[in-house]
Amino acid sequence: VILEVAQPYPNHDGGGLVFGPDGMLYIGLGDGGAADDPHNHGQNLGSLLGKMLRIDVARKDEGREYAIPNDNPFVRTSGARPEIWAYGLRKPWRYSFHPKGRLVAGDVGQNLWEEITFVGRGSNLGWKVREAAHCFSPSENCRTAGLLDPIFEYDRAQGVSVTGGFVVTGKRVPSLTGSYVFGDFGTGRLWSLELPDAPKRAKATFLGRFSYAFSTFGRDADGEIYAADFGPGGIYRLVAR
Repeated sequence: VILEVAQPYPNHDGGGLVFGPDGMLYIGLGDGGAADDPHNHGQNLGSLLGKMLRIDVARKDEGREYAIPNDNPFVRTSGARPEIWAYGLRKPWRYSFHPKGRLVAGDVGQNLWEEITFVGRGSNLGWKVREAAHCFSPSENCRTAGLLDPIFEYDRAQGVSVTGGFVVTGKRVPSLTGSYVFGDFGTGRLWSLELPDAPKRAKATFLGRFSYAFSTFGRDADGEIYAADFGPGGIYRLVAR
């Protein structure tokens, strides 16, 4: 056992484990569950819930089965957990690294908005002050200073639970090479997104709706993208029509 985190409710556990290009392990944890983040874990730097963590599993600090990287953003912040890389997440469901090094995540919303966001060093993604780029608590006139906007969001008319994906680096579907492909678990929709170099809004291209519950994506050694179906099961490769 490397790390254990108490989970107060049976949902919003988390959504993946990813080693970054820096060799560190990134761990995305949900806000602990229920609805409306009742314990305000997302904004509490003293809690590991509602966060993206970054740890070094090649070394061990005294009393831990891992080490804290010295360049983590809150190592010297009083009362903050030093494992935290970014905070203000609700339920980071699948995330991956852009070939240029940026961590890109799908963060599942509460009732109205789903988002794709960059997860940078020390970033505050906003939950539960905001759901995506919209006020949540309070519902109006919430603060925006210091909160990172998503690079893409969609409402309940388009989907109900975002599943983060990968940048296509292969050439099997030339029109998608270099694009970030992601989907929606509840509706079977797929999109591609031209990721910006900086955290700013991007335009997505709708790729279609399929009879699958997209629970995760993968990228093979050739850079081609695969999607997994949580319903009847199956792994599907993206191909050109």
